[in-house]
Amino acid sequence: MSQLFNLQDVKTKSGKTIKDFRIPDKLLNEKKELVMLILRSEAMDDEEKQYWFTLSEVMSEAQLGKLYSILKRERDKLDEIAQKYGSSQPINPEEAHKKAYEKAQYRLDKQEALRQKEAQFEAGEDHDAVLAEVDNWT
Repeated sequence: MSQLFNLQDVKTKSGKTIKDFRIPDKLLNEKKELVMLILRSEAMDDEEKQYWFTLSEVMSEAQLGKLYSILKRERDKLDEIAQKYGSSQPINPEEAHKKAYEKAQYRLDKQEALRQKEAQFEAGEDHDAVLAEVDNWT
């Protein structure tokens, strides 16, 4: 995998690159894939990423291996979800939340429109329009 990426091209979800972090040379030289996983992690903000880069200087090989395993699992799961749902882009939690909110708002608006039409129906107005609206619900 290490031949498949260029660390200079990797960006965090906020758009920061490797140049925006203080990364120990030893980590950069010996654990490039771990650096890439930290940069690409969607579970951490940029402050947390810097924290792990700094902490890596005092971590044992076993601890670095555990961190690698956790971040690799995260990346594999996100890629699996993206593939399953047909997205070629990594899942952005903020964008997913925004889309879910918009979908919920759309449904609430549709429900409110239906309530208004039902009120008209109960008042004896526009029966055909209410029935057509119900038929069009998806």
